[in-house]
Amino acid sequence: MAQSLQILAIFSTFLIIFVRLGSTVPFHNLKDEFNVVEDLTNILAEAQLDVGECKDERDCTWIVKTARNVEDYCKLNKDKAPVKQCPKTCGVCKAPAPAECKDERDCTWIVKQSEKFGRNVEDYCKLNKDKAPVKQCPKTCGVCGGKAPAPPTDCTDDRPDCGLIIEKTKEGTMTLKQYCEKHENDPAVKQCRKTCNMCDRAPSPIVENVKRVDECKDDRPDCSYVAKVLENAKDYCERWAHKESIQQCRKTCGFCGKAPSPTFDCKDERPDCGRLTDITGGGDKLIKYCAQWKEDPAVKQCPKTCGNCKAPSPTFDCKDERPDCGRLIDITGGGDKLKQYCAQWKEDSAVKQCPKTCGNCVKPPSPPSAEPETIAPGTEQPETMAPGTEQPTQKPAKPTSAPKPTQTSGEAPKGFHSDCLLAHNDYRSFHGVPPLKWSAELQRDAQGWANHLAATGKFEHDPTARPKDQGENLYYQTFPKKLCGVGEKGADCMTCGDIVDPWYNEEKDYNYVTGEAKTVGAVYLHFTQIVWKASKELGMAIAVANDRLVAVARYSPVGNFIGEFQENVLRPDLP
Repeated sequence: MAQSLQILAIFSTFLIIFVRLGSTVPFHNLKDEFNVVEDLTNILAEAQLDVGECKDERDCTWIVKTARNVEDYCKLNKDKAPVKQCPKTCGVCKAPAPAECKDERDCTWIVKQSEKFGRNVEDYCKLNKDKAPVKQCPKTCGVCGGKAPAPPTDCTDDRPDCGLIIEKTKEGTMTLKQYCEKHENDPAVKQCRKTCNMCDRAPSPIVENVKRVDECKDDRPDCSYVAKVLENAKDYCERWAHKESIQQCRKTCGFCGKAPSPTFDCKDERPDCGRLTDITGGGDKLIKYCAQWKEDPAVKQCPKTCGNCKAPSPTFDCKDERPDCGRLIDITGGGDKLKQYCAQWKEDSAVKQCPKTCGNCVKPPSPPSAEPETIAPGTEQPETMAPGTEQPTQKPAKPTSAPKPTQTSGEAPKGFHSDCLLAHNDYRSFHGVPPLKWSAELQRDAQGWANHLAATGKFEHDPTARPKDQGENLYYQTFPKKLCGVGEKGADCMTCGDIVDPWYNEEKDYNYVTGEAKTVGAVYLHFTQIVWKASKELGMAIAVANDRLVAVARYSPVGNFIGEFQENVLRPDLP
């Protein structure tokens, strides 16, 4: 009763204020109305009534000053990030704002980039919601929500196929509880804490698995996956005998009674291999990523993270790893010119795969691409990725022959290709460098290589591109959408800007002072080639095969030369 009287007194006070303002100072604009609302809010606060600690996250007076009707304006633009940050002004304080919702890094680059090219901040954030830099910008992206972050004690399964454990143990000799307790240190079980009812205790320390010599059986319920899916399970098991998941399938793999394989020290060769787990989320996606980019230097240097730890053979048969190595001889004429070419482009993935042709048989072949699954995989999801580019190269002092100039198309490209040129030149203007011109010859070369990659299922740089004074960026996506040109819109549309954007987004990892990556192993050469000042022409092509799309962009003159980054990659001209 006392509280009701208090509320009645408050609203009576509000009516008195309203009448007083209305009789002596008539409302001249919306700002006056807003002041009355603020007075009421202050009165409620003084009465210590709960208003949900509602406050604007930014200066929102611009809404009051510009809108004819604040409520209508807020409803019309409720999904826009700036409006979402004005709950108090818009009168949508239904729940307390999230505590301490703020960006974890400088996120102005998202807003500036979106405004510069007429793109929507919210759409950009949704498209890249799983990327680590975007996750660190919840306030800018307007995803602070109405709920506080879930406490770390929330228990969920970290993978979608934990139900497989329940299905397998129903017909087995062990109960679900017995199985989970026995295999509590198994990676798959650790990722199924909710299914295994392990939410009430911290994970047990990892202990060495001790197996009885006279007991031969599989220690996990999904070993049948190896035999069902693979034609030669024996070779597969022997190749990956060092993996814990294979060691737990002794019966299926026929390892019973055999002495364990000799161990070797498998370790990553670089300190930042953990980024691969951060990028993919680990698990099956990490395995697929490592298999897809097996020839990328960064992946090769992370064998432990990628599960590519194969003991070196005492001897090896030196052979080329691809069928078209003869093209190197055709290009150079063989002999000393072939040796010079292979030495100059020794870091190129294609040259590395031709050790016999190039006479570089000093190392064992690259590790196999097949990867063992820790548990039967679920449905494959669409994925988009750009590979690590070639390393920056030294510019030849004197080319053996003058590069042939590309033929610039007499007419502007149309549709999708027009969007490719527009997307590139938008970004180049951001850095104050001249726009690129469309080249019909570069487009033909790009189309030829795109067709080759789509037909073979490979994803690697063309070894003939740089000798022809052409830079190259590659892009790959599974389950692509419909290709759309400038002005076309729709949920099923994929524009060339959707391809160019991930390349340019590497800008955040580039150090303009040193002309190198900000952190060891960061990828940035797609970005630098896009804005390379000395490049004048562009040609781009798309090829689609089955469920995948490949895009190839060619640039002339070629960029990414050591010692020339500072003069060719200029700082963005921010407003």
